[in-house]
Amino acid sequence: SMAAGASLVVAPYLALNLHLSGTLWPNTFYAKQAEYAVLLAQPLPVRLWRVGTAPLVGAQALLVPGLLWGAWRAVRRGLRGPAATWWLPLAWAAATVAVYALRLPVTYQHGRYLIPVVPVLLVYGVGGTAALLARTRRRGWRGVLLRAWSLSAVILFLAFLLLGGRAYATDVAIIEGEMVAVARWINQHTPPDALIAVHDIGAVGYFARRPLLDLAGLVNPEVVPFIRDEARLMAWLQERGADYLVTFPSWYPVLTTDPRLEEVYRTNAAVTVEQGGENMAVYAIRRGP
Repeated sequence: SMAAGASLVVAPYLALNLHLSGTLWPNTFYAKQAEYAVLLAQPLPVRLWRVGTAPLVGAQALLVPGLLWGAWRAVRRGLRGPAATWWLPLAWAAATVAVYALRLPVTYQHGRYLIPVVPVLLVYGVGGTAALLARTRRRGWRGVLLRAWSLSAVILFLAFLLLGGRAYATDVAIIEGEMVAVARWINQHTPPDALIAVHDIGAVGYFARRPLLDLAGLVNPEVVPFIRDEARLMAWLQERGADYLVTFPSWYPVLTTDPRLEEVYRTNAAVTVEQGGENMAVYAIRRGP
């Protein structure tokens, strides 16, 4: 019955993907894997470690003993009956980490794909730590050590609230100074019918209001088979009649040095450079060989 209920939700989703793109999963599923295929060449244990530790930043790192104890308590309660629900969130979190390690082992932007796992880790980590404290309340130095460990986790959690706020503010400033700034420039300095090739399309698609070609393959899945072949990408841009290319130069070091491209705008956002990044650029594309 559970499988039948799940199929009522999943089947229409799969059918819609099949209708729109001819595949069961959305374009993003295939495009992202193609773009980061080089990471899949790493050994599986390395990928599991990279992805699995990404959500354990800050206080979560100090909650690992409590997390392990909470997980053990959840499994020990049994796999059947009402107690079975105790381990289901953990199973979901483990499956999420495993899927990303197997198919998309990326951890950029604070491990954004793994952020949904963090609440589960916090619940079991805090619950397990509280249970350990209750067990060792009157057991000498072990209790003192565990209480000091727990207090350190609280302090670290508060510290990372401040650090996280600063990181978020910096990330927003970079997005505003790069993607949004480029989109507004395009909106003001290019013809309304100019065809813009871009990676990535988010802010440009929202603010620029121009027809787009997506080099990341999210809305142009025909790019996926040659998503990292810069010579073929240039040929594709020529075939489609793209007028401008928008990207970070280092993302396409060969493409952006093609003589048929002329840089016409660069953001020069200071915050990006201060954080070790580079500025986004707009290139006019000349037709011909």
